Amino acid sequence: NETPDILCLQEADWHCIRTGKQNIALKIAQKLGYKYVTFTTAFVEVDHEDLKQHLRDFPKSKRHRPRLGRGAGVMGQAVLSKYPIIANGAIKLTTETFNYSDPRSFFAQIAPIHGGRIAQKVKIKIGGREIVVYNTHLESICGPSGRLAQYRQIKDDAEHEEDPAII
Repeated sequence: NETPDILCLQEADWHCIRTGKQNIALKIAQKLGYKYVTFTTAFVEVDHEDLKQHLRDFPKSKRHRPRLGRGAGVMGQAVLSKYPIIANGAIKLTTETFNYSDPRSFFAQIAPIHGGRIAQKVKIKIGGREIVVYNTHLESICGPSGRLAQYRQIKDDAEHEEDPAII
């Protein structure tokens, strides 16, 4: 029953209807005894009224059955740590090949969201040293070449760091 020193979460809900409007990363951190936790938003999911308006505005021929109540909150990445988190940021993955906000896309029709894939970039102090941790959630829809391009973007950023980096 081991607990890692640093734990990276993807698709962590914060204030989403589907998870009881809770801060899921914080709940996990508290349950597992992590002293430090940080969250970075990747996507904002629209609420019921926004979804209803979105469907009214979208041509009937293009509609799919919506999944009402799916989200209505924020989804992102979180880092839980036994060591102090001294900086938190993100790299917007510009090599993303899928636009979740495009009203013509399948995903926007069933569950509109705004945002895009990111690599959460967190600096952690361990003793007298600092390390950089990249918490990644690469796009699954873009295929291997798209994910490789996203990885290269993260790797390029890590190569410019003075401190050791973990991807």
